[in-house]
Amino acid sequence: MQVSKIVKVCVYIHQSVERKSKQFYEELRRYNYVTPTSYLELLMCFIKLLAEKRADLEGLKGRLAAGLDKLLTTAGEVEVMQLELVALQPILATTAKEADNMMETISIDKADADVTKQEVCYKELPNLSLSLSLSLSLSRSLSLLLGSKGTFFLCIFPQDNFIR
Repeated sequence: MQVSKIVKVCVYIHQSVERKSKQFYEELRRYNYVTPTSYLELLMCFIKLLAEKRADLEGLKGRLAAGLDKLLTTAGEVEVMQLELVALQPILATTAKEADNMMETISIDKADADVTKQEVCYKELPNLSLSLSLSLSLSRSLSLLLGSKGTFFLCIFPQDNFIR
């Protein structure tokens, strides 16, 4: 059925070329020959074009099939992940609650440590000022003892916390 339609189209094309060739001769007095070989070339061009289009369609069909397979596979994986998420939801809630509790404990411990640090600093302040005054008086004594001729170095021990 399809073949008979194609044959009719090819015959129509060949006959219309013959008519146009006669019109071409009448207007310009130039020949354009339409032969059975021309008809066979028309058929060969049609067959070549048909083969190219079939190959294009097969390629598109393959791409479509691969895309559909990928969509189906992905849908299955998403379904499995949703089931896992539902199963892990209680564990996630428990872990989040534990993390919140731990953050509260850490903030309380940090506040306690800051208070302790301030208390220690206040306790060491008198010792620090005493050490500083002793170091300064020692420095003055050395400078008086050595006078302007000699040089001296102020040595402060690391446990005094003056220089780091």
